[in-house]
Amino acid sequence: MNRLFFVFLALALMLVPACSGNQKKDVKIETDKQKISYALGVDIGTSLSQSAADLDFAVVAKGLSDSASGADLAMTPEDMQAALSKLQQEMQAEQQKRMQEQIEQMQAQMNKTIAAGKAYLEENAKREGVKTLPSGLQFEVIVEGEGPQPGSDDVVEINYKGELVNGTVFDSSYDRNKAAVFPVKGVIPGFSEGLQLMKEGGKARMVIPPDLAYGDRQAGPEILPGSTLVFEVEMLNVKKPSN
Repeated sequence: MNRLFFVFLALALMLVPACSGNQKKDVKIETDKQKISYALGVDIGTSLSQSAADLDFAVVAKGLSDSASGADLAMTPEDMQAALSKLQQEMQAEQQKRMQEQIEQMQAQMNKTIAAGKAYLEENAKREGVKTLPSGLQFEVIVEGEGPQPGSDDVVEINYKGELVNGTVFDSSYDRNKAAVFPVKGVIPGFSEGLQLMKEGGKARMVIPPDLAYGDRQAGPEILPGSTLVFEVEMLNVKKPSN
């Protein structure tokens, strides 16, 4: 670990006891030197607040004083290096522990999200008019439509509303008062498949399982990993590619 880090750490730790409690020492901050010193102290203190190190402030102060004054040191260089290596290992272990906890929390949330989507798909499959396709996409025709049916190379103009299985709307062209225009093959697989089952002038409802949506990835603040997505779509226009 960088030795300079420990120097700054020691300086910051010495400042902590002096600044604690209800009494405040009157410190002037007027000259450039004082301003720089205070700003550096705040910066070091901010870094220190994020550290997991558990240290004895009085002993840190003694080590800094002995080193600066040239006094005999209470530890050998080898013992000090071993102590600093131990601190580094402890801090790395603590960081790994926090990362593992975050991973476990994310996995638990994803499992919960997947379970909610699976239950929704099972219930939705029982509804009249809902077709569950081999891919797992559930498709329901609301209005049949009489115009052309898009292919994967076509561009479509649609109005749509996207929801999570709990009813949270994560996207809506209706809210923007503007239809969306995009290539059929430029969207998530389940949505692309569903669009190709529609006809111009038609309206449909799609329930897209996570493996046909964003899988274990997060998409924006609302679509969590493992989310099942629900879309209502109006096919306004199908633009065939130019020959």
